[in-house]
Amino acid sequence: MPAEGDMAHDSHTTDDDLTVIVVTGAGPITRDVIADLDVGSCHVIAADSGLDHARRAGLDPNLLVGDLDSVSARGRRWAERNCVIDPYPADKDATDTRLALRRAAELVPDRIVLVTGIGDRLDHTLGALGALRDPALIDVPYLEVRWGRQRIRVLRGPDRTTIHPPEGTTLSLVPLTDNCTGVHLTGTQWPLDGMTIPALSDLGVSNIVTGAVDVSLSTGTLCIFTEVPT
Repeated sequence: MPAEGDMAHDSHTTDDDLTVIVVTGAGPITRDVIADLDVGSCHVIAADSGLDHARRAGLDPNLLVGDLDSVSARGRRWAERNCVIDPYPADKDATDTRLALRRAAELVPDRIVLVTGIGDRLDHTLGALGALRDPALIDVPYLEVRWGRQRIRVLRGPDRTTIHPPEGTTLSLVPLTDNCTGVHLTGTQWPLDGMTIPALSDLGVSNIVTGAVDVSLSTGTLCIFTEVPT
């Protein structure tokens, strides 16, 4: 069985590439979520109270971004002594998560890993998923999300990837754009061959992994959801 970090990792990245970890304020994260990452060589950006979650998981952010309405007083004091703070007014037209992702993209990384716990705000969850299609991220070669026990690989067409989730686990394809065209999927119980899938369609939801999974698409932005077994 592949290591956890291999579940959505392909040849886009090498050990020498720059990885930026973005931690959101949705909920606490556990150390096992980042255990496979060489965090000492990563650049860490916290979105508001993501700083508190990051530090509890053993990450020391390099940058704190947001309107700072939810970071703890203790976290704010730590940030003032130890990292760069990029404050925004509460009256803004982007979420703290989107702002943090944009700052991550400015570093021209090879890989961005968005790390978040399980929050209780569905609107924030949808907003965070929507932020993954921000134009600032178009040139990022590898974009993934670690959402509790789920992993999300973001694929922009035309592109393809091969991943190795454990057999028998669930895999879902969820488009973020109006239509994802030319979607091909193998290595699952129900393969797809050149399908067009509308945004937020349930057509690709809850498939079952049967082997190495190959996904490709011609146009659109597609989220590949896999799960880490408990």
